Amino acid sequence: MNSEIDLEKKQRIIKAALDIYTENPSSFTLKSIAKKARVKEAEIYSFFPNKTAILKSFYTGIVPAYNEMIREIEGYEKYDLSEKLSNFVYSSLDMMQEQRDFVEKTFDELIVRAQPKSRFQIQVESLIEEFVKNDLRISATHQYLLNSIAFKVLSREYLYLIQYWINDESLGSEKTIALTDKYTAFLSEILYSAVIDKGIDLGRFLISNRVLMPKPPLWESCMELFFDKGMSK
Repeated sequence: MNSEIDLEKKQRIIKAALDIYTENPSSFTLKSIAKKARVKEAEIYSFFPNKTAILKSFYTGIVPAYNEMIREIEGYEKYDLSEKLSNFVYSSLDMMQEQRDFVEKTFDELIVRAQPKSRFQIQVESLIEEFVKNDLRISATHQYLLNSIAFKVLSREYLYLIQYWINDESLGSEKTIALTDKYTAFLSEILYSAVIDKGIDLGRFLISNRVLMPKPPLWESCMELFFDKGMSK
């Protein structure tokens, strides 16, 4: 079989399915999809097990398409976490914008409320994990604490961001852009911070050298200063 022909045929099937579902869901049948895509109905089964799988394939194609795209970005490997996260968000939104009506009708049902978890969310989790694991600027403690649960939470935040975009009526989705910038920058600041690392290092030193006190000097000084100011008012 010719892989290029198969790929082109598969894309026609997906495009036809999305158009039909968006324009008239009641006409969403394998027969109508085959007619619009100019393929035999039996051929659809060589690519998809059912018509719902065709719809889901739009979303599951986003991360692979993004991975292909970043291969062409010069210097991408030097991007920091904020840049990689925001770049993925904007790129995925551009892809979804091309089928916005379809996304508005299906994102909540097929992705957000999917049980079990959608393949698309799993792909996003893996992508975020890859961003984090390959970033040497993230503090050692955060690298240790970031596990599968953390990546699930972050992937859910991404889904909520897409929901925000769907309902964003601002010009050029500027509110979504601003929220993305602020959220990714905040996340990067937290993960790049070495405060916890330094705190653990300090704690180890205090314990190993037995200099822990009932009232640590720094804490006591801060409290005295606080109460002195309070009494002087």
